[in-house]
Amino acid sequence: MLNLLMEKFNIPEKTVVNSTLYKNHFYEEGKLNKSEMKIFADNIEKITLLFSLTEDNMNIKPYRDDNMEYEEIAIIQVAIDNKLKSNKIGDIIQRTIPYPTLVLFTLDDEIQMNLSCKRINKADKSKNLIEKTIRTHWINRNKLTQIEKDFFESLSMENLSFANFYKLYMDIFHRAIMLNTADFTKDYKVLLTKDIEKIKRIKNQIDITQLTIDESKKKIKKEDNFNRGLELNMRIKVFEEKIQQLVDEILV
Repeated sequence: MLNLLMEKFNIPEKTVVNSTLYKNHFYEEGKLNKSEMKIFADNIEKITLLFSLTEDNMNIKPYRDDNMEYEEIAIIQVAIDNKLKSNKIGDIIQRTIPYPTLVLFTLDDEIQMNLSCKRINKADKSKNLIEKTIRTHWINRNKLTQIEKDFFESLSMENLSFANFYKLYMDIFHRAIMLNTADFTKDYKVLLTKDIEKIKRIKNQIDITQLTIDESKKKIKKEDNFNRGLELNMRIKVFEEKIQQLVDEILV
């Protein structure tokens, strides 16, 4: 994983840490309950701090204001044995680590990226509040699609902002959103030319519409009434057409 990231992201070798983070740290710092500790114990094989990007080793300025502190970026690998638990584990890790963190889940040859926008918890400055989390789909690093290849190419350091750590992190965050959006547009590179705020707004509408489609498909499986099943299928068709209209709006 370390070599893969240095190759794909072009991360300087001087940022390498490659040290184990022990589960007990998360139990204590994250104040995990018994259920959360069990998820960690049963599903995580190892947590590794791969890189620590700081002002000293990247020559990038920290960013601070009344609501945010982006003074460094950590990149950690979490080797798991159950994909279904990655969302919950990611939430716990992002909650526990106060500074911006890129979590890379790995299982065999697959990778999933997890990033969270955080702001200062003014009631407890030792902990940050998570505003939004983005997760990519699982990527087989040995069988990259063209979209995934374009995505990794866009993450190379020379393609990201060095203005400050907030802009650098948000560049990565936004590219993850674009990757998820490319699942619908079938083209990643074109999204790099579009306004990210527009992409985010429309992608949110797509997600809501897709959720409605998924719920309707579940109902069809349980539906015994032919007419009701036909009605649900027609409903799905309408929402699929709506998603295509939203995709077309992004690409305009």
